Amino acid sequence: MPAPGNIPAYDLRGQNDTALSGFRARDTRGRGVGSFQGTDTRSNATVIAQYNAGKRSSLDVLKVTASLLSQPGSFETTMNLFRTVQKAGIRPSLIAYNAAISACVKAGRADEALGLLEELNALATQDPSMRMDLATYNAAISACGNAGRPDQALALLADLKAQMRTDASMRPNVITYNAAISACAKAGRADEALGLMGELKALAIRPSVMTYTAAISACAKAGRGTEAAKLLAELQGLAEHDASMHPNVVTYTAAISAWEAQGEADEALKLFGELKTLARQNQAMHPNVLTYTAAVSACGRAGRANEALALLQELKVLARRDRSMQPDIIVYNAAILACAKANRLSEALGLLEEARALAANDTPASHEAIAYSVTISACTNAKRAEEAHRLVGQAIQDGVFRASAGYDAATNTLDFHADRVFLNPPPSVRPKGIAATLAVALLNYHKAMGHSDGRTKYIVGQHGGNAVKNAVLAALNGEKPDLYAVSPNNPGMLVPAQPAP
Repeated sequence: MPAPGNIPAYDLRGQNDTALSGFRARDTRGRGVGSFQGTDTRSNATVIAQYNAGKRSSLDVLKVTASLLSQPGSFETTMNLFRTVQKAGIRPSLIAYNAAISACVKAGRADEALGLLEELNALATQDPSMRMDLATYNAAISACGNAGRPDQALALLADLKAQMRTDASMRPNVITYNAAISACAKAGRADEALGLMGELKALAIRPSVMTYTAAISACAKAGRGTEAAKLLAELQGLAEHDASMHPNVVTYTAAISAWEAQGEADEALKLFGELKTLARQNQAMHPNVLTYTAAVSACGRAGRANEALALLQELKVLARRDRSMQPDIIVYNAAILACAKANRLSEALGLLEEARALAANDTPASHEAIAYSVTISACTNAKRAEEAHRLVGQAIQDGVFRASAGYDAATNTLDFHADRVFLNPPPSVRPKGIAATLAVALLNYHKAMGHSDGRTKYIVGQHGGNAVKNAVLAALNGEKPDLYAVSPNNPGMLVPAQPAP
């Protein structure tokens, strides 16, 4: 589940036609140079020492460095090679910058990649030979996507297309479009992703499996299962005539998530079953943890507890033979939601305990927040106030809720925004409200703890069609009508209707 419609973004960097094209170096005998892990990189230190002694030129240093940087290797090794050249007082070449930017993108260090891009652009103002080439643009667009900057990615693509008019070598290729579509996909901007897909088919560039996967992922983020299914069907049609166009596990996972986000559990599970059938013939098509997460989440949204629990159990069995299939807390969240929606509270509580055990393995606290939120909400719905009270205290003890759980004694206010309740709230551009049922549970918790009284003000916001506001107001006025009212000065706050005695 994560939260409904909030399947994790798919990492498309593992696809065959990655957005980062490398440089393949060869030695003087024409043999391929090995990877960093197997290559003796002391040659770089040696040539720099010779340069410092006046025995080698800066061009010699750049040639050796470029040869080493051309090979796949660790982020640390790449950046050490790059920075060593700079420390020697030699300006890295464009190839070296491209390799370093690519290494940053592959390592998920988008900000560092963009920092290197700024360095390169500054150098290009003085030396035209340092101007970005197509490889730089491809890596830069991918970096912008990973950094959550789709507008910047699209601006780079537009700049590249403008240069293409006078320089054919700057013509965007399928790698460029894949990076741009992925940037839109990660931002949930399906219309722009699909527009780029159409544009690519029109600059006569053949889409790849990654292109389709990125576009389907964009549909998943936007909850547009029908369009995702059309793209998948189109890709499957191409695969009938070209084996290289067969959709892969990532493609299927994105399509399953698109149906999940659209609330079509039957369609999601149908695709999941199709993928499992393919896996019997091709081990590479075996569903992974993300695929199971999408399928369990589809069941969770539909309250189909039996199917969700069966899939979770299936995943546990697979994990006994393959540790990479170990269920994570996101899968548990989806199963907890399924049980909560089906009013199977005991099973939801049991799953929460299993999920808590994952916290020892560096579980992101924002996902723990979802697990607690769903379970406490289920207790509230089931009128199990004591159980909800216990879980709030447990969430505080586990470091999921703030110690104050939203209450500020200095101002005697209870704030139901996520950043005031959770220690590490789920990421959001602006403060989000919590679930209405969780808000009621916190209201009851603070009353029982003697924190709130007849003078307390409640910051409820106006989220979700005033769901939190209406739920808390109803709970406050349940025993005594008209005890609280919406503040005349702030529509997002509840205040005592009459001054407390």
